[in-house]
Amino acid sequence: MLELLHGPDRTANSMELLEQICRNAKSGVSGQILIVPEQYSHETERALCMHGGETISRYAEVLSFTRLATRVFSVYGGVCEEYLGENGRILTLYLAAQQVREQLKFYAAVMTRPDFLKQLGTLMEELLTSCIPPDALHAAAARLEGRLAQKITELALLYESYLSVCKTGRGDPVTRQMRLCELLDETEFLDGREIFLDGFSDFTALQIQIIGAILAHAKNVHIALLTSGGQQAACQTGNETEKQLRQLAARQGVEPVRRCAAPRAHRAPDVQLWLNGLFFGSSGSEDVPQNVGLVHADSQQAACAYAARAVRSGAIAGLRYRDFTICMTDEAAYRLPMQTLFSRAGIPFYCASSAPVAQNPLIAALLSAMQAVLRYEPGPVLAFLKSEFSPLSESDCDLLECYAYYWSIRGSAWEKPWQLHPRGLGQSMTPEDEAALQTLNELREQAVVPLRTLRLALTKAQTVDEQVRAVAALLETLDVAGRLQAQQEAL
Repeated sequence: MLELLHGPDRTANSMELLEQICRNAKSGVSGQILIVPEQYSHETERALCMHGGETISRYAEVLSFTRLATRVFSVYGGVCEEYLGENGRILTLYLAAQQVREQLKFYAAVMTRPDFLKQLGTLMEELLTSCIPPDALHAAAARLEGRLAQKITELALLYESYLSVCKTGRGDPVTRQMRLCELLDETEFLDGREIFLDGFSDFTALQIQIIGAILAHAKNVHIALLTSGGQQAACQTGNETEKQLRQLAARQGVEPVRRCAAPRAHRAPDVQLWLNGLFFGSSGSEDVPQNVGLVHADSQQAACAYAARAVRSGAIAGLRYRDFTICMTDEAAYRLPMQTLFSRAGIPFYCASSAPVAQNPLIAALLSAMQAVLRYEPGPVLAFLKSEFSPLSESDCDLLECYAYYWSIRGSAWEKPWQLHPRGLGQSMTPEDEAALQTLNELREQAVVPLRTLRLALTKAQTVDEQVRAVAALLETLDVAGRLQAQQEAL
């Protein structure tokens, strides 16, 4: 049986599936499998344990398609097979391009360039995931003319050559899923099992084939779809996925059953009205939400300023800063003005986003310090001094920056006393200027001490262990642990 669980609330759909798994477990049904996207697997495992208790793992397990392949391979063989990584795929494509280089014209000049091979690898992955064979590209090229036909033909040649090279060594990672589909058809791994799929907005052609193999062997298959069945834009992807699944079920002679998930009862009525209007075009009621406000702003800065005022007002009224959550539609556009305005308002701000590790304030400061000690270039030195872990205050850093930029301070000049006029060229030295120069030298020494210590330690270091200890000493000198603790307490 194929059951399609409908609902516009992803969380409600997930809770419905988890409750059904737990009910089955109480009835003694074992061997249940909940398949979710890779990024949701850990979170779903925790949710299943919270709902089912300590013994639920005896009756059900959470897997992604990748982990399902590992699970099947561990039983029927293939778990030790090795597949290409990203760099291995590029090298394999290079070898494949060399094998057909005499037949290439359109891509002859770029076929060995790493950036082209990387893009070509992405294309190979997409073609394999979509179950498109090289013959389909040749057939498409035969219906075209001119340069486009030549381009498609050469891509088909590269595709064929790539698959040929993969057969002689490590396979493409996508072929792992193809092997999974074959084993599910050939073995009894899924016979009599209850299979659940949740968290997918749509499925690739290869995943549809795997679901077909699951339908052919599993006792019952339950799939949660994020749609209410209407024609609104928010339901289009879910409707298309349902259409694909119904066609798959029809080909296998399975009659799908449609069921609607119950909405969450604890959601505030005003929030539900707002969500209905936001995603489905109407609230389904003439009532106007009383606790949901709509504010129009002329710019991103104005929107961020409104958010800062709202948070500040709430904090004055007795709320804590951690009680507020701000969602940004475009993190790249809103993050900087949001951080700037919140900092000016004295509001602790934490952005829960996935960013490159080099953008982490501590890592950025550490990298700037390590670059600064190479040649004391103004850019890395000042980037370190402007960081959150600088040995100087913001005002002191500004004074040092003005002097360093005016006199182009670089290299060993950072470690020597400065004697040039603090107000610029051609000025007479007054007692006030001498006092200002002395202050600048004191700030310079305060800024350079940790950098000089790091430079000398790295110069003497002979092993990686000694280099790591040098960096650790810098972190201790800057009291990084204390500053991070202070930031945490401020939140």
